[in-house]
Amino acid sequence: YMCRRMKMARNITRDGIKLSKVVRSLERMPGVSVRSGTKHPFIAKMKGYSRPCPISGSTHAKKMVVPWLREVTGITDSNRLYSCLKAGRAYT
Repeated sequence: YMCRRMKMARNITRDGIKLSKVVRSLERMPGVSVRSGTKHPFIAKMKGYSRPCPISGSTHAKKMVVPWLREVTGITDSNRLYSCLKAGRAYT
């Protein structure tokens, strides 16, 4: 029964992370900037890289944000990237 999951504003990702933590973590990554979008609340961009990463309540951070970060930063430790997103901290 999917009544509650209809068009309501979600401030968490599909896998349960607060959007504010994802955005805070991304803003602390070198070269990554986050702006607000029209179709998605946030759009992450990397300097010198054309493909953006949209972020909204329908985004699955582990399946969408982590692979994008791996690609644009060259960091290979997916689990550590994911835990940084969950904690809202920079990858150190």
